[in-house]
Amino acid sequence: MTDTSPVDLNSANPHKHCTSKKKSKSPVWKPAMLKTIFVRGKPRPYSLIANAGRYSFKPDRLVQWQTKISNAVGRILDGEFQGVDYLRLDLVFCFTTQKARKAGGLAFHDKRPDFDNLRKSVQDALKDVTPDDSKIVIGTTTKILTPHKEGVVILLDSTPLDVFDELEILGINPQFLLEQ
Repeated sequence: MTDTSPVDLNSANPHKHCTSKKKSKSPVWKPAMLKTIFVRGKPRPYSLIANAGRYSFKPDRLVQWQTKISNAVGRILDGEFQGVDYLRLDLVFCFTTQKARKAGGLAFHDKRPDFDNLRKSVQDALKDVTPDDSKIVIGTTTKILTPHKEGVVILLDSTPLDVFDELEILGINPQFLLEQ
């Protein structure tokens, strides 16, 4: 029997925090505002099932997955992100296959489900435990194959970089967007 409780990765493996006052291009993490959580289980993509064209509903497996995420994250966050201006949400979906077990390493997962549907399922699950999902202004989504762990790593950060810095990291000149 496997343990299905969520893992607060901040307490298991604390991040090294930058305290430099120098302006740099690297992220400056504030420890009290960063949470990294691993929720075990097979990731389920967001989907709806149409019933005679009039009603739609979520499949039971998706509802169970979202409830698991909501409960796990809610227990760890405990209202910690209330009153924040912006949120960064990074997700790493971990899948395991026979091939991944044999290889024993990590690799990108380039098969279904699509990452946008996986992300939507998590964001939908977080709507009750984060202050307001419209506050999520930046984030990444990654799908990987792992030899042993299946689930999702959820990184919530209430201190994303300045919008100009975030655009520069993406290789976009912010001045281009300001020109008329």
